[in-house]
Amino acid sequence: MVDPVLGGLGVMSVRTLLSAERLLPADRRSLVKALSVGPWAWPWDDEALVDRAARYVQPPPLRDPAVGVVPLVTAASRDGAHVGASLWVYPTLPLEGVTRPLGPEAREAWAHAVAAIPRALPLLTDRPRGWDAAPAELACFAMAFGHNIPSLSPLIDGPSFGLGFILALASRLMGQPVPGNLIASAKVGPNGELGEVDGIEWKLKAIDAWAPGVSEVLVSDDQLDVWKQEVKRLGLCLKIKGFSRASTALDAVFGEQVRDRVAKMETAEQGAFVNRMFLLTVGIDDFVDWFPVDEATSWALKCWGAEMAPFDRYRLSFANAVAARHENRRVDLAMPPKGFLDQGKLAPTAAKVIAHLVQHSAEVGSPPVADVSPLAWAWLKQHEDQLEAHRIMGALGRKLSYDGVFSEALDMQMEAAEFFADNGAWADVSFQLSEWYRLAGCFPTDRGHEVFGQADAFARKHEISANSGGEPPFVTLGRARSQVQLGIANDDTAAVLTALAANPEARAHLRYSSLRWLARHERASPVPPVGGSALMRLEHAARNGTTDKQARLFLCLARLDEAVASGHSEDARAFVEELSGYFGLIVAALQNVDADPAFVARAFPY
Repeated sequence: MVDPVLGGLGVMSVRTLLSAERLLPADRRSLVKALSVGPWAWPWDDEALVDRAARYVQPPPLRDPAVGVVPLVTAASRDGAHVGASLWVYPTLPLEGVTRPLGPEAREAWAHAVAAIPRALPLLTDRPRGWDAAPAELACFAMAFGHNIPSLSPLIDGPSFGLGFILALASRLMGQPVPGNLIASAKVGPNGELGEVDGIEWKLKAIDAWAPGVSEVLVSDDQLDVWKQEVKRLGLCLKIKGFSRASTALDAVFGEQVRDRVAKMETAEQGAFVNRMFLLTVGIDDFVDWFPVDEATSWALKCWGAEMAPFDRYRLSFANAVAARHENRRVDLAMPPKGFLDQGKLAPTAAKVIAHLVQHSAEVGSPPVADVSPLAWAWLKQHEDQLEAHRIMGALGRKLSYDGVFSEALDMQMEAAEFFADNGAWADVSFQLSEWYRLAGCFPTDRGHEVFGQADAFARKHEISANSGGEPPFVTLGRARSQVQLGIANDDTAAVLTALAANPEARAHLRYSSLRWLARHERASPVPPVGGSALMRLEHAARNGTTDKQARLFLCLARLDEAVASGHSEDARAFVEELSGYFGLIVAALQNVDADPAFVARAFPY
């Protein structure tokens, strides 16, 4: 976070001040203020210094702060260069000294944290009134600068308080303190994706000097290497932990408490929880973070799922299996119990359940295709004039594409897209149109160009961008991917893929897939990429990816593309084998059509 702070103290530290025989009055006030705020300024690893600190502040703070209280760190800049950093506390405590209101970027960081919390902690549906009230100001409890500067900026601003705000909100809603040895510095998007920050060197110096009780810094996966390198260069004893999403960071901090809360749910609470998890899987939210859904439902099944009534137990198992599939984890799913799809209250979502069954069968292998297909086709015929039936048609078409039956798959996606467009179901149109574009790249070149042109004509005819509030990201990616595969990509294609890959509000698999196709375009382009290749960025994401497999999956696909293009057949086969570890059934189905790695790379759906 860049905060144009223009004032502060010379470089000093809690340890040096506690070790001094005498302190100037100003230094004493600075030390007492830092020690009074909470546990972060206390050097808990040095018993003698803790005893000295206790002379200044009695009673000493607990090792963990109060619920909802977190330290925050911001870098200071002057004339475009970072010159220091300051430590703040949320919520504002009655401190002597500096308080400052939040600037527009910091207020946006709060708004993004508020938007991300329901996705990162979906089991917490009972949020008290006022839980999301934005702070008016923050209090500064320590500053560290390379030199003295005359005054302090009237605002504190920047995006990097995002993850700290997430921790504070989660602490308040969970009723659990954030461990006192933690501090966070990462941007957060409204969907919970974490991003990069500035001023890392000075932030680390400020933490080391004024927060010796902090031993771990939580950051974005994208910058994990940078933080670690800076810690090593400065010779600090800080552990850096990287996360790609707010949900995985919260699991690291509060996972045990979440599991304990799930395990202790009463019967009524269990029912509400199951209902919430099930509804998430059948699409009441535009963006679902599947990781916390997978974690919470897995634990619920383990603790009390077996004791539930059959229909509720199936809804819980269904939510868990769908969430696990989205997290590239294979969990078997049975067919619904008799009468499950006939419930009146379930009727609007029955088609979505069946569509998930089709996709789960294709990607995981359960329920058996022999059981799912008759159910799906029968439902389709009985409700052929309904939107829900055409959602099943889309799922069946995608399954046919896994089997290499591209012409029939295309016919089904085109029919579904036309039906949705005629009925103004623009959100549904985006999925079918993206498949339409994707399938264009699966055909031989001439036929592919024809299908691509038909998709473009459909998009123009129905004004997809205008009716959808902008071109949906699935469509953007599908079109660009097809351009790359058909050899008609240009600078505009590269710009589209670059923008999608850098969009923090796009789902992770869309961003990584964009990097895959951008890498393929870059290999065919005579102009070298500016600012690092897409393949290098995928390698970086996969190396730092501590919490999910998606970056590694798309790196595998990018390397498969590279091996195919280079004619390295042994490498290509090895990457296909690696790909089987992620989606074995899809790879096996495609290999039954054509075992050539080039065909697998071209037809693989992600």
